[in-house]
Amino acid sequence: MQNKGFIKVFSIILTAICLFYLSFTVVGWQYDKKADQYANGDLSLKNQYLDSLSTEKVYLNYTLKEVREKEIGLGLDLKGGMNVVLEIDAAQVLSSLANTDDPQFNQALAETIRENRRGTSSDFITLFQQNYERINPEGRLANIYSVTMSERVSPNATNNQVISVLREELASVADNTFNVLATRIDRFGVVAPNIQRLDRTERILVELPGITEPERVRNLLQGSANLEFWKTYNVNELGAFFNELNARSAEYAMARRSALSDTTAAVVTDSVTTVETDSNLLLEEDEEEVLITKSFVEYFNEPYFAMSGATGPIVGTVSKLDTAAVNFLLQRYKDIFPADVRFKWGFKPVDQRETYFQL
Repeated sequence: MQNKGFIKVFSIILTAICLFYLSFTVVGWQYDKKADQYANGDLSLKNQYLDSLSTEKVYLNYTLKEVREKEIGLGLDLKGGMNVVLEIDAAQVLSSLANTDDPQFNQALAETIRENRRGTSSDFITLFQQNYERINPEGRLANIYSVTMSERVSPNATNNQVISVLREELASVADNTFNVLATRIDRFGVVAPNIQRLDRTERILVELPGITEPERVRNLLQGSANLEFWKTYNVNELGAFFNELNARSAEYAMARRSALSDTTAAVVTDSVTTVETDSNLLLEEDEEEVLITKSFVEYFNEPYFAMSGATGPIVGTVSKLDTAAVNFLLQRYKDIFPADVRFKWGFKPVDQRETYFQL
């Protein structure tokens, strides 16, 4: 009898736990359905709706992003999506590490690229070693790589020893690439993605269930990052320019609000007398997509440029929902600022809810 009672209690607890975790899937589906109803077939509106709620608490103190992460992973076979194999440019890695104009080295590299494209069971570095030793039987890779990799490659190293170091370098590049892809995909908000290294070091498999925007994902995965150094303005150096932007954007917003209230108006013109550039004329086509109802400063949660004594290059913080409006106004009135001024958004949000970004 005691055993039966224990089994019943255990079964009840197990059932409750299962129902708890299944509930995340139900909630996720409910919000997907709400997004479909809101978007009415417009995929961009659906994504915008889901993105706007990603950091909002929607169920038992969990955000929508956390709820979707706890959903049952249906996989590509049940949910559809994208299956992508990414290949690291091993030739570029070898060439960058060598930094040489040696004709025999470059010939071996070019032939290896052609053979690799045709398809082969050997990995890129193995093919390269075979081609290099065939083209230059007496050649020593240490003479090339010991110059740029003196800490790891000895001038007396054999070809096999150099190749071993190159494999480690390529594996390190693959690890870094894997981590970058994982970070990008996590920020993209894909539910239950699968990222894994294949047998060949330079290839990575990415499975993204439920993806409906292949072009957006392709750009996300293929985008390259460049480290650049820029001389920045102090925000207080641009105070007069921001004041003019606020004045002109306030009048523009007033005109837009009047247009919304007056359904008979066919054309809304900027009340500021100015010669619009060709780019500004083209922007008028997008005014229906970017609705401006406030002045520039009103879109900022923390407008550092409007605060006395503010220093540094940060203009302020803006909700991710308002970044499109800020971009629109900066583009429309770019003639206000000096020609060398460029505005850039911070990559990471500045708050725990991942809502605000720095300009």
